[in-house]
Amino acid sequence: MDTVVTVPPFGTVNFQLDSITITGVSGLPPGITYACNPGTCKFLASSNGCLLLSGTPVTAGVYPITVDVMAKGKLTNLGNLSFSQPQSVTYYTITIDTNSGIMELLPKDKLSMSQNLPNPYRDKSVIYFNTPSGGKLEFKVFNILGKVVFSDWITAKRGVNTYTLDAAKFNSGIYMYSLTSGTSTVTRRMVVAK
Repeated sequence: MDTVVTVPPFGTVNFQLDSITITGVSGLPPGITYACNPGTCKFLASSNGCLLLSGTPVTAGVYPITVDVMAKGKLTNLGNLSFSQPQSVTYYTITIDTNSGIMELLPKDKLSMSQNLPNPYRDKSVIYFNTPSGGKLEFKVFNILGKVVFSDWITAKRGVNTYTLDAAKFNSGIYMYSLTSGTSTVTRRMVVAK
């Protein structure tokens, strides 16, 4: 199937994508490596594939990732002339929170909540949260349609607290969770992968 784009000064160009090859990944957190599936890192236009990240991160932080690719195909309205086009994909980031550093990352003067660890999870996952004053907080989990699928009241002490999520309470899928104290609400996203 042809895709039509306008390329100044050439006008309308019809092209057919044959493949995309990952040529490199940069910006990964220390301790994380990547592998492609398929192992050649070449994805045919009619196929599915993935980039698998693995390892143990050693430094907390936010890491902007760059994935360099080479797109190959044919310009169908120019006599099936072959083309190769390099491209860098820069809209991915990886956020690493470590159990040892999470308490220092939470602002202490307002309601704040970490990303659940691990995420995705299939058994148990832990959330760290800080509240400047103790008391009852409302915890809710929403499905992707915004329906509340789980609710709980947490009695928290002033400072950093933990809350454990149990995957047995949820189906596999993507959820949003929120923590509310008075008029302050903090929301995060989680993935349950059983």
